[in-house]
Amino acid sequence: MIHEITVENFRSLAKKTTLNLAVNKKAAEKNRGYTTTSFGARVSCIHTIIGGNASGKTTMLRALITLRGVLVSSFRWNPEHPLPVTAFAATERSRNTPTSFSVTFEVGGTLYEYS
Repeated sequence: MIHEITVENFRSLAKKTTLNLAVNKKAAEKNRGYTTTSFGARVSCIHTIIGGNASGKTTMLRALITLRGVLVSSFRWNPEHPLPVTAFAATERSRNTPTSFSVTFEVGGTLYEYS
């Protein structure tokens, strides 16, 4: 179960942007839209990204797809080649700054962070 995803300097997301899937304590116990993890965290099973035009919604979804590709296929890639990511290109500084991804997830009762 994914708890949190953070992206920085990816496509239109120059600044560190975090998608936290934690559910507010105000959510009703009968609510079926979340699950309670072995750590007691309430994590959303269904999530909606809401925002204005050009605010980064699609970019965050593309970041998830890219992160999945890195996790699933990177062992086959040549370590000498750069990762297939597009950095934020609006400033000279961002063009020269690495793109970073981080995901916090739980498997079998253990919490992991992959960066």
